[in-house]
Amino acid sequence: MRQGTVKLERGGWRTWLGWLLSFVVAVPVLWLAVGWMADLGLDGLMLQVCAAVTSLGLFWGLLSCFGTLFSSGDAQTVRWTLTEDTLRLGKDAIPRESIRMVHCWKRGDRHVVNIETTGRNRVLRGVPGQESDEALRALVEALGYGRKWE
Repeated sequence: MRQGTVKLERGGWRTWLGWLLSFVVAVPVLWLAVGWMADLGLDGLMLQVCAAVTSLGLFWGLLSCFGTLFSSGDAQTVRWTLTEDTLRLGKDAIPRESIRMVHCWKRGDRHVVNIETTGRNRVLRGVPGQESDEALRALVEALGYGRKWE
């Protein structure tokens, strides 16, 4: 049995506000951009592809900006325990056989870990700092996916 604690970003209304503002700002800007592309002579499939790529880039760029702007700053400490058959993250129990993959990436100055399961995935967003990164890495290595860490 392995166990530890990890500091994670707390979600909530600020996260939803970032998503909502990103959408509200992206839609009119995309409307103007598609009109501009049509004025340049793009039509049909090429206009659709350009609009899709522009919308994706615009939305994720805005989401990143608003996410940083509205991040709550407060963290929650979650205790994890790993046994032969179960991973416990706080109050959640995840059967080990349901874990299909663990994905890790760095977003800004923090690490994000996605525990992909056959049911509901768990996304763990660390807070900035070496302590949080080391605690997330310990969890990933305990699960047997240490090679996935960036």
